[in-house]
Amino acid sequence: MIGFISDNVWLIWALISLLCLVLELTSGDFFIISLGAGCVGGAIASAFSDSIVIQVIVFAIVSLVSVFYVRPMALKFFHRDVNKRLSNADAIVGRTGVVTEAIAADGFGRVQIDGDS
Repeated sequence: MIGFISDNVWLIWALISLLCLVLELTSGDFFIISLGAGCVGGAIASAFSDSIVIQVIVFAIVSLVSVFYVRPMALKFFHRDVNKRLSNADAIVGRTGVVTEAIAADGFGRVQIDGDS
């Protein structure tokens, strides 16, 4: 078992990278995916070197570069309209709706906007 692990260290790096990708789906902050990119760097380094020290150094360098350079660009790209995004009642002001139940004076009714009633 130890022989298999020492011969396939790249596989461990790849599995950790996939785990980071799955965990990133829950956070959306682009931090965990930066560690996943470092794991990919560690997997590539394991193809060229058997030294775990070199692999960890490559992991650290790629992770730091990803956190400090790639992450800010990704945040700007994916979260560029966060302040302009409307929600709740603000999102439907000024929209056109279709009356599905008559609205009596001083009463209630239903209006459908974009398929929501």
